[in-house]
Amino acid sequence: TAATACYRTPQGYVLTDEAGRILDRPESRPDHVPLYLLAGELQGEPGEDAVFSDPDEQALLEELRDLCRAADLQVTVLDLRDPLDLNLTVDGRFRAYFGTKTDFADKLTHLKRMLAEIDPDRQGTVDLKTWTSDRPEAYFRDVQIVGTEDDSSSAPAASTPAPDASSDSASGTDSSADSDTDATDSTASQ
Repeated sequence: TAATACYRTPQGYVLTDEAGRILDRPESRPDHVPLYLLAGELQGEPGEDAVFSDPDEQALLEELRDLCRAADLQVTVLDLRDPLDLNLTVDGRFRAYFGTKTDFADKLTHLKRMLAEIDPDRQGTVDLKTWTSDRPEAYFRDVQIVGTEDDSSSAPAASTPAPDASSDSASGTDSSADSDTDATDSTASQ
């Protein structure tokens, strides 16, 4: 049975298959599976179904994971430890900050359009915390994503970066980053 997910809980790592059966409790994260960072525990032993200690966290994980799959984004890390500060890493190159799950599907759509316009050699953070359907703005910042992806402290802080000389802004309901993310180290808004 192939591993399809790795969870990091306060007690360590838990590797599961597609059905949610625990395969192992490894010492470190395997590179080939998505990582889900949880505040609660996953109970069970290898060969048993994983049981979430917090049913609300399980429901949130399932909802966001399904939305990410539907958006066809290659999510490498999904951080659920703080439901008011959700973030994820896409392709190991971009850390996207969402705030809460409000408008998560629409924020994912905006993120996907933005990332499609960013040069494949770039990496950085995307701030979608203030994105709303009335104000569809997100900010990309070129920064090196360093350290291990399973530690949110390894990424540069991106609490709510405002556009500045090293940021790109993307807004608008019908376009996300057409020319904005093509410019390097310049601010552009639509």
